[in-house]
Amino acid sequence: IKEEPMEQPIADTVSFGSSSASSKRTLFVPIAPMLSRGRGRPPLPLPLPQRHTKPATQITNLQRRQQVKLLQEQEPFRMVPCQQPNCRAEFQTIKISQHFQQYHKDQWLTYVKKCEDNNCDFRSDQAQDIQRHMLMVHNSKYVQWKETFGCLRFKLPKDTKCPFCDKEVILMNLSHFVSHMDAYHKRLCAYEVPLLKCAAHNCTFQAARCFELFTHWLESSGCSVGLKFDYEIARKVKNADLTAQKNEMLQQKIASKSKT
Repeated sequence: IKEEPMEQPIADTVSFGSSSASSKRTLFVPIAPMLSRGRGRPPLPLPLPQRHTKPATQITNLQRRQQVKLLQEQEPFRMVPCQQPNCRAEFQTIKISQHFQQYHKDQWLTYVKKCEDNNCDFRSDQAQDIQRHMLMVHNSKYVQWKETFGCLRFKLPKDTKCPFCDKEVILMNLSHFVSHMDAYHKRLCAYEVPLLKCAAHNCTFQAARCFELFTHWLESSGCSVGLKFDYEIARKVKNADLTAQKNEMLQQKIASKSKT
């Protein structure tokens, strides 16, 4: 049987121009990639664009105080649960700072506001208490007394060390002590112990807060030397706080085990 010549090119060639042999050119077209994909299969999906989500913003201390203040103004006697982990206490919104001062000392400064005077350590979560404090303590008489005698009484004796630091940290004046406590001893700010002593000779007055010393100095004209720390009381407070921290950690472990 005689086979007739094929006028069309084979599968891997393409013909251009006329059918004559002199003008016929072929182009190689690979078919392996087409076969490997298979027929009838949908094309591979393109990768979806990645969504860049912004990290959750942390609430600042000012925002937290504003939220607590708003809640206290709207519902001061509403019972709310404590938001700290492993704490099941419930209390009225008006007593939030009292609960944190007693049971969560490391978070207490978050819920209270400090007096505007840099030498004062009065704190409260109620704006009315701070206004009343400013009128009673930092009045015109206090301003006049501060301009006249304050620079002498607010200074600490030379080489006065912080009563709570393990290393030797020298404090220069009362405002330095207040800012140092806010920055490095947040838990110890919650304690109210008579740590401050009037440095005048034969004066036995001791106070837990600086504004109590101001009142004493305003009423006692002879006490114009300044103040000093009671290091023995500071040592007892520091040891008691270490014990309290251990008990808090133990209670947290017990509470976490009871949940599991």
